[in-house]
Amino acid sequence: MKICFFGTYNPQYSRSRVVKRGLEENGVIVVECNDRSFGIKKYWNLWKKFKYIKNEVDFLFVGFPGYGAAIFAKIFIGKKIIFDAFASIYDSMILDRKTASVFSPKSFYYFLLDFLACHMSDWVLVDTLAQKDFFAKTFKIKPEKILVVYVGADIPQELFTQTEKIKNSLTKVFFYATFIPLQGVDIILKSAKLLKNENVKFEIMGQGQTFPDAKNLAQKLSLNNVEFLPPSPYVELLNRLNLADISLGIFGSTSKSQRVIPNKVFDALALGKPCITQDSPAIREILKNGENCILTKPHDEFDLASKIKLLMSDARLRDKIGKEGQALFFEKFIPQKVVAPILNILK
Repeated sequence: MKICFFGTYNPQYSRSRVVKRGLEENGVIVVECNDRSFGIKKYWNLWKKFKYIKNEVDFLFVGFPGYGAAIFAKIFIGKKIIFDAFASIYDSMILDRKTASVFSPKSFYYFLLDFLACHMSDWVLVDTLAQKDFFAKTFKIKPEKILVVYVGADIPQELFTQTEKIKNSLTKVFFYATFIPLQGVDIILKSAKLLKNENVKFEIMGQGQTFPDAKNLAQKLSLNNVEFLPPSPYVELLNRLNLADISLGIFGSTSKSQRVIPNKVFDALALGKPCITQDSPAIREILKNGENCILTKPHDEFDLASKIKLLMSDARLRDKIGKEGQALFFEKFIPQKVVAPILNILK
């Protein structure tokens, strides 16, 4: 079986890497036809590239983000399309980040992109059951054509074999972000204020939409236990996570925060780091509070601070959460396992 990764996706994005590796580890031949040029030129380039391989491939996998590419493929390519919607652009840009009014032309444009890309594809991939329900209801898609492929993680093997344990003088709490509203960075900073007299240090890596607000809030709260780190390559980010005692997930108040399980949660599971994240329907699809993660009340800095103190004071619980989370990751969320719904299509 040969499948073409097609579109304008970022090949270095974790979603693309996980799916590609998972398919290849299951014996699927993956060829790539990708172009990230500006404007309409990229579609002309895609057509020119694809014509040389069109007779070799059985399916198109339109990688994320690929709304326009899915529509283009349906009109001009003529192959069965597996569209990795992953996250709705309408949901991300309008409902979550609020870059425009729900009643604006931009909102209509994003909604139409989602709607057409999903309806013109043969199968649509999302990352949780909660997202599947959202896509089915919002864009009127038949549930049977929506498949759930969890995010998982593609971790370099050497990070699993590191045996040296560094004992931190302070409890290190690590969080990385693109600073979008669903991540709730403000809740993390407010919890850091509540823990100002504790032996704890927060490391926050990344930049993005709410970064200026986060820096201003940290200054306003006079936080001396928080360090902001610049964005780093994925391997360096994982090395930071490997040296931490506790990893943080998301704590935002938007509706999308209730429907996603972010990369950072799967990275923590993979590396055996105890993870604290907010309770949600999505997170309960795979995790259990007190068993392989610690859950907090949504958008609640007081509960987050208390859960951090709980893990700080209980090394046995930290170890248990980390080990059981990692066991779950290897059982269900390595690349080879998460692509099972795609393999069922190919078969």
